[in-house]
Amino acid sequence: MIDLIKRFDEIKNTNSFKEHNKFINELLENENNEYYNIHYQFICDNSNDLLHERLCRAFTKRTVSACFFLLEKALDKNIKNSLLADIIQILGLMEFFQVIEYIPNFLLNNDELVRYKCIIVLGWLGKEKEISILSQILNSDEIEYLRGVSATAMRQIWYNYPDLKNKIIDCLYPRLLIEKSEMVNAMILISLQDILGKNIGVSENLHGEISGDINKSKIKLISLVKEIYHKA
Repeated sequence: MIDLIKRFDEIKNTNSFKEHNKFINELLENENNEYYNIHYQFICDNSNDLLHERLCRAFTKRTVSACFFLLEKALDKNIKNSLLADIIQILGLMEFFQVIEYIPNFLLNNDELVRYKCIIVLGWLGKEKEISILSQILNSDEIEYLRGVSATAMRQIWYNYPDLKNKIIDCLYPRLLIEKSEMVNAMILISLQDILGKNIGVSENLHGEISGDINKSKIKLISLVKEIYHKA
């Protein structure tokens, strides 16, 4: 344990994948609260962004016991927002579905990053019940990007549960009719394009960047939905 702490102080000064990977593999050899805690303490130190990211990813390889350990940390009222955001994402990547019941409370946080992580985890792990939470964000959040991400999170739920298609369309389409932000419109359009399986002229690259004539695509999408679903 002492050796790990000493080596951590050393590898913080390098971005070497080989050195980081060797250290992380040794860190993951043990599954108990003592090692969860030291791993957690290493994550708390974000002086090296690359190492920090690798340590967060490494935690996702741990067992479900580690999830309960992290959840307890997340519920500490004194936790820093940046660390809370990390934990929410880690638990989402670990498919720890129990975190879902705490997401509504985490969404009350004023920190944009915390709320962003909550939204993407709702997309990864959410089911029908969580669509209403995302719909509320889509219709009321003041931050444009978070409204848009709530739309793509609904698309992610559709990927996992195709039978929820109509329920999600019923949330996205009405917002499209009144949304003023081009960014949000683009994210709604790309989501509906995928869900409907119809090309309306927008595309998305591997980085999530959306291109195309948003106004023309919006008109085309509205016409398409009216034709298929006879919606106003």
